[in-house]
Amino acid sequence: MKKNLIIHIVNLILVFGLIVFFTYSWYTANDTVKANGITGATSNSEHIHFKPEIKAVRHNLSGDIITNTYRIDSTGRIILTESIYYHKKEDVTDDPITEFSPTQYFDMSEILPGEYIDIEIGYYMDDVLDGSGYQIKLYDLIKDTPFDIDGKLHTVAGAFKYKTISLKDEAHKATTTNVSDFTADSNFTWFETYNIAENYDNSSSVTILNHTWNKNYEYLYFTFRIQEDFTQYYRLIGQSENSYGRLLSNLDFNIGKFMIMV
Repeated sequence: MKKNLIIHIVNLILVFGLIVFFTYSWYTANDTVKANGITGATSNSEHIHFKPEIKAVRHNLSGDIITNTYRIDSTGRIILTESIYYHKKEDVTDDPITEFSPTQYFDMSEILPGEYIDIEIGYYMDDVLDGSGYQIKLYDLIKDTPFDIDGKLHTVAGAFKYKTISLKDEAHKATTTNVSDFTADSNFTWFETYNIAENYDNSSSVTILNHTWNKNYEYLYFTFRIQEDFTQYYRLIGQSENSYGRLLSNLDFNIGKFMIMV
C-alpha cells in the first residue's frame, strides 16, 4: 500500500515537472509573437472628429505598466509622443520619455499570453449626427501568411482577443461612470475563431462597438482591451493527429487602422 502511494506521488511530481518545462519552453520560444499597428485612424464622415491623442496602457505579467500617448498625424499614422514606465517591484515610475529617434509608431510587440493593452480613443460628432447610430471598426488585421493545420489555413489573429472596457462622456471622463446606454463586455471575443475543419474567415474588419451618438456627450472616450491567449491554438493543434512546430513564432498580429462608420 505504502509502495503504491510512493509510486503515485513520484508520477505526479514527474507530470507536474513536464508541464512546467513545456510551458516555460513555449513561452521562451514564442515571445516573438507580436501585435503591431495601428497605422491609421479615420472615419467615413466629415462630421466625425477624433481627439488628437490616443492612450495605450500595457499591463505586463510582471505587474509593470507602460502608458504610451500617441498623436494622429496628417496622414493618419499614429505617432508616439510620450511613454511612462511604472516598475511594480520597485514601486517606481520613470520620468516621461518625450523624444524618440527614429519616430516610433503604434506597437504592441512581443506581448506574452496573459498580458494586455487597453487602448483609449476620444471622438465627437457634429450636431447634424445627433441620434445617429455608428460603429467603431478595426481593419486589416491579417499581415502574415496563414499557417496550415491538416490542410486548413489559420492566422495569428486566433491568439488574440478583445473586449470593451468603458465608454465615458466629457463630464465623466475622470470617473468610473459610463454613458447610460453602454454596457462593457463581460467576456472576450476572439479576433479569429479556430476550427480545424475550416479555413479562416478572411473578413476585412471587426466591429468592436455599436452605439448611438448624443450631442450632449460633447466628447466620448472609448476604451477596449486586447489580450494574447494561446488557449485556442493549443486546442487546435491538439485536435490534429499530426505534429506541428511553433507555428506562431515570429508572426505579427496587425491592426491596420480603425474607423468610425455612420
